[in-house]
Amino acid sequence: MITEFSILKINCTKEMVGKDIIIPASEEGQEALKSMPPAEKMACVIKHKFKHNLDRHDLFHACLKLVSDNTGKSQTVIKEQCKLDCRWFSGYTYYKDKHGKERVNVITKSISFAKMSLQDADEFYAKAFDILSGYLKIATDVLINEAKLRMKGKYYCVVCGKPASQRHHCFSQSKPNIEKYGKKLIDADFNRRWVCIDCHPGHAHIPKDLIWDERKFINEAKKNGDLINVNNANEIMPELENGELDIF
Repeated sequence: MITEFSILKINCTKEMVGKDIIIPASEEGQEALKSMPPAEKMACVIKHKFKHNLDRHDLFHACLKLVSDNTGKSQTVIKEQCKLDCRWFSGYTYYKDKHGKERVNVITKSISFAKMSLQDADEFYAKAFDILSGYLKIATDVLINEAKLRMKGKYYCVVCGKPASQRHHCFSQSKPNIEKYGKKLIDADFNRRWVCIDCHPGHAHIPKDLIWDERKFINEAKKNGDLINVNNANEIMPELENGELDIF
């Protein structure tokens, strides 16, 4: 992570001796600093070597699930509402609906590790837990303590065995697949596996047997008793009617 900011060069007085100060880390920096007059702005770049807080990330999603279980709303809906209430958005789009009425759509920002700096994460989570607890009208520490109790049954990555915080969809959760089969079936437990943040990105470390094509997905759905929810499965794969797929 890299954070950019500006500082001012000032003359050091007796009162400042012994206080924390910022000094150049190289001879080139020292020479550049000497050539600058006091109070002139200089660009600085600070490189952070810290990692994102995985435990906090897991706790947030445990709290999401807790709110979902107690409100009946999906975790996705609650997460988006939480982003809005945290003012975690990047902009707006205006449009007219089919009746000609003007509407506004708020574009929220991602909270994935790849999209958030450490500073952004601190800013978001400083508000998020209070907002989530507000949905249930309980104290923040009550929500967090209950979520931590539920987290004791922690999940582990099916690839490497480390603590897992993400769910891999064996059959992709692409927009066409969701439109064809419905989000409920795509997100069914038989189609998802727990994975860690190191193994999941790009699917580089995901075993081939956990990356399904459509035929495999329909087979697994039928094994799991969910084929009834696949309304157009026979149109996509007529051989299902003839029992030609291996479902045992």
